[in-house]
Amino acid sequence: MLAEQIANSLADDIIRGVYAPGQPLIETTIAETFNVSRGPVREALQQLQVEGLVDVQPRRGATVAVLTPQTMKESFDVRAVLYGLIAAEAASKRDAATVKVLHERTDALKASVQEDTDTYFALMFRLNVQFVEAGQNQYARKFLTSLRRLTLPITRKVMRDEGNRASWIADWEAVLAAIERGDSREAEEAARRWIMAVYDKDREIAEDEPPGSPYSAAAGANQTGRQVKLAAGTSKRG
Repeated sequence: MLAEQIANSLADDIIRGVYAPGQPLIETTIAETFNVSRGPVREALQQLQVEGLVDVQPRRGATVAVLTPQTMKESFDVRAVLYGLIAAEAASKRDAATVKVLHERTDALKASVQEDTDTYFALMFRLNVQFVEAGQNQYARKFLTSLRRLTLPITRKVMRDEGNRASWIADWEAVLAAIERGDSREAEEAARRWIMAVYDKDREIAEDEPPGSPYSAAAGANQTGRQVKLAAGTSKRG
């Protein structure tokens, strides 16, 4: 449990940009921060490695993972399938209480469009979690928890723009409308479009950043061919 708490805290910091891509994660420093031994820290880092947020190399220690274009595309492809499945299941159930909560979460998000990034992003994340719960699929929920974390740092930057926030909400409301109608097929298709629209925005942000920026698409010295690295984070909390 302690290792899981540390892992969740570190994941949150990575998503917020406290730790930048490629930045070393020093076990002793983290242990001192949490006032624990290095054992739970090592377990936490191993857990984050499994989720793709951290790279751990023998004798080199742990560093924040650097997202490549291929990894980002693959993660969104899988997310689109899982979100589509969840939307279809939610539509087939058409649970009135669930739909009511989703509407409430949506209204709260719409009211926060002009708020600071932290406020908006927290509400957006809560809506995402509520939506995933609506599908009542424990395996989809488990996989999506890890997949979302991979790209949340870039998505968070995307959502600093009010226009992108409005587009995200509009795409989501198409999903919600299909769920409310009980139209499983349209709910699935709308959910896939919704997620891939997020992918397009995330990719644009990564590609348009100037060289040297934490979000830039720069040539990867350790990658083959024309593969590039998409750094997903900032050096300070946003």
